[in-house]
Amino acid sequence: MRIWVPRPEPGATRTAARLRARGHLPLIAPVLVGRPTGTALPEERFAGLVLTSGNAMAVLDDGAVARLAGTPVFAVGASTAEAAARAGLGPVWEGPGDAAALARLITETLPPGASLLHLAGAE
Repeated sequence: MRIWVPRPEPGATRTAARLRARGHLPLIAPVLVGRPTGTALPEERFAGLVLTSGNAMAVLDDGAVARLAGTPVFAVGASTAEAAARAGLGPVWEGPGDAAALARLITETLPPGASLLHLAGAE
């Protein structure tokens, strides 16, 4: 079966490999491209860094990673947690793969009112 893979890289290639292993013919044609927005990180310190996609790690430069070092990272799932750890961030808390469960993990770990930074894209 031919299957369209609309994910941005590097996820598109990983998804295509899994599809190929199952006998499918993937067509990689991303509808989004991840790239830095040029937005500077806020100056204040945060109680936690929220990552709902591993793609956020790809746009952090070395200076941003150094500034965020030591800040607890709350990652949506395993691959996002691995990306954060590879970049040198952490400690990393790995969520079970969905936003609602990640929110529960954060509220169970940090006190109410804790300041969080969510790295997210812009359309």
